[in-house]
Amino acid sequence: MDHFSYVIGIEYDEQLVIDSSTESTRQRAIDEGLNRNALFQEQLLDWLAERGLEDGISGIEEPLCFPILSMQCSPEVAEAIKTFPGVTFVNKDGL
Repeated sequence: MDHFSYVIGIEYDEQLVIDSSTESTRQRAIDEGLNRNALFQEQLLDWLAERGLEDGISGIEEPLCFPILSMQCSPEVAEAIKTFPGVTFVNKDGL
């Protein structure tokens, strides 16, 4: 089955606010975003594995501090991800 690159949008109950007045507050916000996205990615991968869809994933990028993930997967996996709680969109990348 073909795999494509997808961008996955994440919705959080509370948005991060980055105070750019000091480097320490910026870094704290960046670290918090990275941690939130890493946890979301882990939960998503576990959820996909529970459904037997892990073979449909060929790659996943390291989490960013922004509320998005990037994954290379089959269209079937991309469709399943649309139903995962907290996902706002799943778009094919590189059109």
